[in-house]
Amino acid sequence: MLDKATSPRRRSTVTPRKQGQETLTRERIVKTALALVDERGLEGHSMRDLALALGVDVSTLYYHVPNKAALYELVADAVMEDPELDEPDPDIAPIDRFRRAGHGFRDALLRHPNALPLIIGKPMRSPAQVRPVEHILGIFFDAGFEAAYALLALDSLAAYVLGCVAGQTGLQSDPTSEEGLEPLALLPAEEFPNTRRMMTEVVGIDLAEYHTRQFEVGLDALARGLFAKE
Repeated sequence: MLDKATSPRRRSTVTPRKQGQETLTRERIVKTALALVDERGLEGHSMRDLALALGVDVSTLYYHVPNKAALYELVADAVMEDPELDEPDPDIAPIDRFRRAGHGFRDALLRHPNALPLIIGKPMRSPAQVRPVEHILGIFFDAGFEAAYALLALDSLAAYVLGCVAGQTGLQSDPTSEEGLEPLALLPAEEFPNTRRMMTEVVGIDLAEYHTRQFEVGLDALARGLFAKE
């Protein structure tokens, strides 16, 4: 029989926190995970990489988040908490508040384009994800929209913003560069005169400015159409 002095000790599987190391919290885990997604995309993100970035053993993460799917829900929360939403102001017309909300939503998604698949087509369940929805619905109800029309307007805004951001961030090259327009240059001018005209007049435009302007034009058209009901 082994006494206490000679009995083998079980090795701990928990990595001890180094002196001066920041305490591991769910908030810190999510913040670091979002930073890794921003840097590498969802395909290049793993729980092991996250643990390495945090300086902890991977098993330690599961004390705070049960699995990768739960972590991604929290990352989506962080993205949806990012839009800068104005407080309701009776001196600002609902249509102008709607435009500001659209810009805020777009800006937040553009700060984290690699996280877009966590938002598109996914049901919004958590308070963090529903909070922007609550804000925008408030704008619609202040404008006198009925609930069914407010839902239609909300879905129209979401589809427009998500579509614009997905289109902008999904580009692999500048479509207005000479290289990007080269396939159009091969089209016969007599059959595609309008396309050829467009090609020659837009080549070399500032793509970032173009996307911003395109979004503003579309958002304004959407706003005017939705609020024309009133």
